[in-house]
Amino acid sequence: MHEASSLESEAEVIDWRGQTLGNPSTLSGRPISIAKVALQPFDDDEMARDSLEDVIQRRGSTRQFSLESISFRQLSTMLDRATRGVPTDFLRPEEAPLNDLYLIVHAVEDLAPGAYVFHRESRTLELLKEGDFRRQAGYLGLGQEIPADCSVDVFFSPI
Repeated sequence: MHEASSLESEAEVIDWRGQTLGNPSTLSGRPISIAKVALQPFDDDEMARDSLEDVIQRRGSTRQFSLESISFRQLSTMLDRATRGVPTDFLRPEEAPLNDLYLIVHAVEDLAPGAYVFHRESRTLELLKEGDFRRQAGYLGLGQEIPADCSVDVFFSPI
């Protein structure tokens, strides 16, 4: 596998970097837009300044969720901060990432429950299908309760 995927010349690297990756806004070549919602993250000065130790102590076990909703601004901030990217030697900052984010929203204030795709370039969530998918989220989480009980699940899918 390593040998088959190795790039042996500068020309092969340039060619590989010039390839266009997939676009999650199409499925089988058809547009799938139902509704798009722009992220609304907190500004840096609005962010909590708790220490890591305080958050760990307050959070307690990650094996049980309160079944309470989170705000859309909280979800927006998490997605915004988690998808800003990190410097790499295999992707330029303007290039597409290597995976897409898909979300199953259960309990986010001002956001309909359902399945979404996150568009990094426009910083929007696109509703793919509205509905209650807690059972399916539990199944995707290997039959565990955690993905069914949380406010939102984020799944990474390679492009």
